[in-house]
Amino acid sequence: METDEQKYQKRATAYKFNIEDINKSQLINGDFGQYFSNYNLKIKRVRIMATVIEKREFEGGENLDLSTSNTDRSAYGFLVLDDGTGTIRLKVWKENVKMLYDINIGDIVDTVSILRKYQDEIYLSPEFITKIEDPNWELLRELEIIQLKKIYPLMSEEHNHKIEKKSVKSNKEKIINDEIGDANNLLENKILNIIKSSEDSEGISRDELYKILSNSKFDIDESLKELINKGKIVEHTTGKIKAT
Repeated sequence: METDEQKYQKRATAYKFNIEDINKSQLINGDFGQYFSNYNLKIKRVRIMATVIEKREFEGGENLDLSTSNTDRSAYGFLVLDDGTGTIRLKVWKENVKMLYDINIGDIVDTVSILRKYQDEIYLSPEFITKIEDPNWELLRELEIIQLKKIYPLMSEEHNHKIEKKSVKSNKEKIINDEIGDANNLLENKILNIIKSSEDSEGISRDELYKILSNSKFDIDESLKELINKGKIVEHTTGKIKAT
């Protein structure tokens, strides 16, 4: 049976922050277990874009050969990420070590991770990691975070813990949702236009969208899910996506 903390963690928003903001966050024990507090938010999950400056893999104290499929129970690996404001470690264990297979020092990565703390160190436990090929996305993320920091203080504790109860939105919540919604709608509209303009009468595949758009696969998949839920597109068993 799931605990309240596990249920909350699944619903928790992945907030976009600088690493400096994460390292300055305070660990608090609350009704939903441990969480981190910053900008008047209760934070479980974060989304970070940064450069890999160190990578290590171990198995039972020895270096781990990531060219094999070995996922020994003692396997462990970590990345050190640097976004220009600070550094933080991203840690993986056991079968999750495979998340580091294609990541190298110097790569720019985007990750959604759960915040953890061991002794005095705050670290990232990743849900996914993806490489960013276009370095311009780092600048875009910096600008996005600047805007989001104007919104975050409006997000009260009541909003953070009662949002899943679908309570009536306050004016502050409306401002937050409008700001975040604008960015999401922009990508959704772009995807919808690409699908509608496809020369293939059968539609367009996800792989084709990944090649056309510079956004991460995670963002594209999330926007496709929203468009499907809104009834604006359909995805056939063939893998082709068409506008309705």
